Amino acid sequence: MGFINRFLLSYGYGSATALLQSVFPSTKYVGVGQSLALSSLWGLICTALGIWPVLAFAMVIVMVVELVSGIVASHKRQEHFESAKFSRFVLKLCIWFFLFVACQLFEYFAEQYGSTSLTWLVGAWFFDLLTVILMIAFVTENTTSILENMACIDGKDKSFYIDMVKRAMLTAYDRIFRTTPRQQT
Repeated sequence: MGFINRFLLSYGYGSATALLQSVFPSTKYVGVGQSLALSSLWGLICTALGIWPVLAFAMVIVMVVELVSGIVASHKRQEHFESAKFSRFVLKLCIWFFLFVACQLFEYFAEQYGSTSLTWLVGAWFFDLLTVILMIAFVTENTTSILENMACIDGKDKSFYIDMVKRAMLTAYDRIFRTTPRQQT
């Protein structure tokens, strides 16, 4: 028995294939080519939009939850599904993705044209920062929409959960930065 086999056995792997399937578990269900194609597509989308893969995944989840919660809220209000409302959802997504792509393009051009100029380098940094701000804003705005939908589903005023979050944030701020609590209005 060779060194590599003993090494793998010491970790509970009977073969190199077992190790590879542990490192890349998707290969047990789909081919390596399919897994690489999905990873490449995801990487291409993230790079084109200038967003982080983890945040891109969170954005997809937020979009799906917003869509589903909006449909459920409409059903709760006894409104029929309308293509106009779905179109509004798609339009909002297009606007957000246009903003991401625009920031990414401006950053790219600033980096290309100003590799020796401080002004262009600062411009590239600014658009990189703006992309991060947009990522956070996207999640914040869509979470707000989800909270509004959830309040409707629960039969409460649209701002019910938003007000709860605002109160919790103020309380946290007061506990961290103030010595005396604010008066509740």
